[in-house]
Amino acid sequence: MANDEDFDELSEVSKSQNITSDFKKTKKTKIGLKSLLRYADKLDKVLLCFGILFSIFTGVLLPANLLIFQKVVNAFTTSSASDVIKSMTSLVPTFVILGSACLVLAFVQMFCLDVSSRRQGRRIRLLLFQSILRQEVGWFDEQSVGNLITRLSNNVDSIEGGIGERLGHFLQNISTFLAAVIVSLVSGWKLALVGLSITPLVLTAFLILAFSLRKFSVKEILSYESAGTIATEVLTAIRTVFAFGGQEKECARYEKELQASSRIFFLKSVFVGLGTGAIGCTIFIDAAICFAYGVQLILYENYENGTVVLVILCFIVGSTSLGRALPEIEFFSSAIQSAASVFEIIQRVPEIDVSADGEELPSTDGEIAFENVSFYYPSRPDVPILKNFSLTIPAGKTVAIVGPSGSGKSTTVQLIQRLYDPLEGRVTLDGVDLRQLDVKWLRQQIGVVSQEPVLFAGTVEENIRLGDPEATDSEVEEAARMADAHGFIIQLPQAYKTVLSEGGGKMSGGQKQRVAIARALVRNPPILLLDEATSALDNKSERAIQAAIERAAQGRTVLMIAHRLSTVRGADQIVVVDKGEVREMGTHEELLAKGGVYANMLLKLKDAQGEHSENEADDVSGSEDEFVIGGEKPRLSEVLKKQGVWRASRVSDAESLASYGSMVSLLPEKQKHAVLKALRMNRPEWYYLAIGLLMMMLGGLTLPSFALLYSEMFQIFTMIGDPVAMKARTSFICGMFGLMAILRLLLGVGGNAALGIAGARLTRRARRLFFGSILNQEMAWFDKPENQAGILTARLAVEVQSLQKITGTQLGVVIESITLVVSALIIAFSYNWKLALLNLTFFPILVVGGALQMRQMNRGAGQNACKGADIAQEAFAANRTVVSLGLQPYMYEKFKKASAPTAKELYAGSGLFAAVHTLANSIIFFQFAAFFYVAAILFDTGEVGVLAVFR
Repeated sequence: MANDEDFDELSEVSKSQNITSDFKKTKKTKIGLKSLLRYADKLDKVLLCFGILFSIFTGVLLPANLLIFQKVVNAFTTSSASDVIKSMTSLVPTFVILGSACLVLAFVQMFCLDVSSRRQGRRIRLLLFQSILRQEVGWFDEQSVGNLITRLSNNVDSIEGGIGERLGHFLQNISTFLAAVIVSLVSGWKLALVGLSITPLVLTAFLILAFSLRKFSVKEILSYESAGTIATEVLTAIRTVFAFGGQEKECARYEKELQASSRIFFLKSVFVGLGTGAIGCTIFIDAAICFAYGVQLILYENYENGTVVLVILCFIVGSTSLGRALPEIEFFSSAIQSAASVFEIIQRVPEIDVSADGEELPSTDGEIAFENVSFYYPSRPDVPILKNFSLTIPAGKTVAIVGPSGSGKSTTVQLIQRLYDPLEGRVTLDGVDLRQLDVKWLRQQIGVVSQEPVLFAGTVEENIRLGDPEATDSEVEEAARMADAHGFIIQLPQAYKTVLSEGGGKMSGGQKQRVAIARALVRNPPILLLDEATSALDNKSERAIQAAIERAAQGRTVLMIAHRLSTVRGADQIVVVDKGEVREMGTHEELLAKGGVYANMLLKLKDAQGEHSENEADDVSGSEDEFVIGGEKPRLSEVLKKQGVWRASRVSDAESLASYGSMVSLLPEKQKHAVLKALRMNRPEWYYLAIGLLMMMLGGLTLPSFALLYSEMFQIFTMIGDPVAMKARTSFICGMFGLMAILRLLLGVGGNAALGIAGARLTRRARRLFFGSILNQEMAWFDKPENQAGILTARLAVEVQSLQKITGTQLGVVIESITLVVSALIIAFSYNWKLALLNLTFFPILVVGGALQMRQMNRGAGQNACKGADIAQEAFAANRTVVSLGLQPYMYEKFKKASAPTAKELYAGSGLFAAVHTLANSIIFFQFAAFFYVAAILFDTGEVGVLAVFR
C-alpha cells in the first residue's frame, strides 16, 4: 500500500510556498519568469545557472566561426595557390578548436538545462497530482476531468520547456544575433548598418510565422477540446453507450465537433506558408541589397572580399537567429500561463483539508446527529437540498431514510463523511461537531457503500483491501463471505488474484456491488453508511446481502438509504424525507399504523406491482453469476443487434466498419508503412496533394538556386580589374535574387495551402475512423489495461494528431528537404566529385543528428500524455470513492510509480538529449575544417577553381 508519510511530506512542500489563496475568491495566480522556478531546489538552480552561461558561450561560437571563414574567403580570392595551402594549414586547426569547444559547451548547456527542467517538472507534476487529490468534493463538482488531466500533462510539459530546452535555444540564438551584429559592425560598419536597416523585414516575416502558429494552434486545440470532451464522456461510460445502442449517435455527435477544425487548420497552413515564404523572400532580397552595396564598397572604399562576405553572412545568420529566438518568447508566455493554472491548484488550500490536524476521539460510540442543518451543493446554489434538517441516529442502531428522488437522502451520507460541510447548523459524532474532528480519522471510522459501486484497476483482493490496508488474507476472505461475494470470486480465473480493469472489468453491477460491500466491511467500522447499496442486485442476491448486512450491523451504527421499501422493514427506525425535511419517522409498523407518507408510498408500490403482498417478486429468475462466469460473454453489440436495439453506423463505402477496425492498428509509432497507409487514407484529396507536393518541390529548388547565385559572388570578386563587367554581373545576380524571392513567397503560400487542405481532411477522417473503430470493439477489448478510458482518450488526442507529422504540410517539408538535398548533391558532383564526396560523408551525420534532435525534443509528446493518464483519470473520476476510503496516498504512489522517471532514467535521458544536441551543433565546424583543407590541396593542383570551392 501507499506510504502516507510520502504523501503528507509532499503536502508540506506546497504549504511552505506562502500559500494565501482563498477558494471563495478565486483569482488567477500572477507569476513572472522568476516564479517559474518556485519549486526549484539548490541543485536545480545551480544547473540552471551553468546552462544559461554555457548557452551564451555556445551562441557566440557561430559568429566566431564566420571570422575564420572571412580569412578563408580572402585566401582563396586574393592569394596564390601555394599561399592558400599555407593559410589553410593555420586556419583548419582553428575550426577544429572551435568544434571541440562546441562539443563541450553545447553538451553542458543542454544537459544542465534538461536535468534542471525535468527535475522541476517531475516535482511539479507530483505536487499537482497530490494537490488535486487533496481538494474537497465540492471543488471537483466544478471541474472537468479532462481539463485536470490536461494540466497534469500538457501544462507541466509547457513549464518544463519554458525553463529547459526552450530557454537554452532562446539564449543561444540571442547570443548568436548579438555576436553577429558586433562582428559585422567591427568588420565593416557601413555595410553592417545597411544590413541592420533591413533586418526588421526579416523579423516581420518571422513574427508572421510565430503569430500564425500561436493563434491558429490555440484555436485548433480549442476546436478539438469539445470533441475530446465527448470522447471522454463516451469512453468513460462505454457500457451505458452499448446498452442503449448509442454508438451511431455518439459517432455523429463527435464528428460534428470536428468540422470547425478543418477550416482552422487550413488557415493555419496558409499563414504558415506565408510566414515561411516571406522569410525566404526577405532574406533573398536583403542579400541582394547588401551584395550590390558591398561591391560598391570593394570598388571605391577598398573593402576586402572576405569582409563583404562576412557581413552578409553575419546578417543572414544574425537575422535567422533572432527570428528563431522571438518565437521562443511565446513558449515562455505559454509556460507562464500554464504555471499560473498549475500553481493555482498547488497553492489552493482545501476547505475540507484531509491533511489538517483535528481532534481524535478516544473511543467511538457512533451516535450521529443533524442539528438544524441547511445545505445546497456549491455547483447548484439555487437548489436547496436540506432545510432546517434535524435527525438523531442512536449509537448501535440501524436507521433507514426513504423518500422520493432528490429529497436529500444521499446528501446526509455525504455530510456524515464530511465530503461537504453544512451551510447552517452542524453534524455531530458523539456530540462533537465533525468540523472539529481530524478528517482522516473520521473517515476511517466509516464504511461506505454507494449506489454506484466504484472498483479500481488491480486485483479483486487489492480492491477489497483498499478498505483496510492492514487486513490479512483471511480477513479479506471473511469480508467477502459476509458480502456474499466469495462464491463468485473463487470462480474467477485467478480467484482473488484476478486482475480487474478500471471500473471492474467484466463484473456485473451486482458483483461489483458485493465487492464494494466487502471493501466496506473489511475495515470493521463502527459506522456503516449504505447509500442504496443493494440497488444493482436482483431480489435473490438482495436478500442474501440484506441478511449479511443485518449480521454486520450488530454493534454498529448503520444509516441505510433505501430504494426498495422491502429492505428497510427491519430497521430500528425509518425516516421519511421529502424536499429536504423530515416528514415522519418510526418503525415499519408504526408508520403503517399512521397511514401517512410512508404508508402511501408502500400502497403505490403495491399497485405498481399488481400484488397484494409487501414482498417484492424476484425480478431475475436465476443467479446473475451464471452469465458472467459460465463462459465467455457474447459480444454485446451482437446481442443488441439481434434485439434490434443498435444499427451499424451509416458510413460511406470508403469508410466501412472494416476500415474502422484497421484504424486501431494504424496509429502506434512502430507500425510499418504508416506513411503509405496515411497516404492511402488521403486518396480523396489526391489533387491537393499533387499540387502541394509539386509546389514544395519547386520551392526546394529555390534554395540551391540561391546557393548558386551566392557562389557567383566569389567569381565576381575576381573581376576587380574590370569594374564595368563587375557591376553588370552584380546587377544580373541581384535581379535573379529578386526573382527567386518572389517565387519563394508564392510557392510557400500555394504549397502549404494545398497540403493544409489535405492534412486537415485526413486528420478529421482519422479521428472519426479511430473513434468509430473504438466503438466497434467488443466489451472484452475495453477490459484490457491498455484500453482503459484515460489511455484511449489520450491516444485519440495525441496519436491521431501525430498523423500531421507524416502527411500534410509536414510531408511538404520532407519533400522540399529531399529536393533540396538531391539538387544540391547534383550541383556539387557536377563541379567536383571529390569535394562533393567529402561533403557527402558528413551528410549522414547531419541527417541522423537532426533527426535524433527532433526525436529527443519530442520525446515527451504523447508519452507524458499517456504515462499515468489512466491512473489520473481513474482517481479524478472516482474522487468521491477516493476521498471516502482515504485512498489519496495509495493513488499518489501508483501515479508516482507510473509517471515519474527514476534518477537513473532522468540523467540517462538528459545525457542522450544533450549528446544529440551537441552533435547537431558542432559537426559543421569539423566539416569546414576537412572541406577547406582538401579544397586547398585541389586548388593548389588546379583541379578546382574559386567558383567550384564555394559552390
